[in-house]
Amino acid sequence: MAGFAFIGMLGFVAVAVTMNSIKAAIHARRDEIAIMQLVGAPRWMVRGPFVVEGAITGAVAGAAAGLITFGLAMAAVASGSGSLMQFAPGITATVAALAAAIVLLAGTGLGSGSSLLSLRRHMES
Repeated sequence: MAGFAFIGMLGFVAVAVTMNSIKAAIHARRDEIAIMQLVGAPRWMVRGPFVVEGAITGAVAGAAAGLITFGLAMAAVASGSGSLMQFAPGITATVAALAAAIVLLAGTGLGSGSSLLSLRRHMES
């Protein structure tokens, strides 16, 4: 239960940080956004770069977290301690790589999703 609470807290922090960075980008480019809207650019064309920016931010953070996850898991496997096998049985290189890939995908999803939320909130005003 504590693990789910911790993961939820980390997810909330990731979403909040990405939303604030997208909000700052929207405010920094307010004139460019207004010009694009005035010349009739579709909504997806105005919002697309911000979604891509959020996805890239999430992917970079997810890649860093995935590498750390993989490195720690492989270090634990290499140490071969019996306490690891009691705490987390079945940890192998394949499982560590799968966990790292899931962390990367979660980071990308959180980044693009939170940028969409931020766009909805701040582009309408």
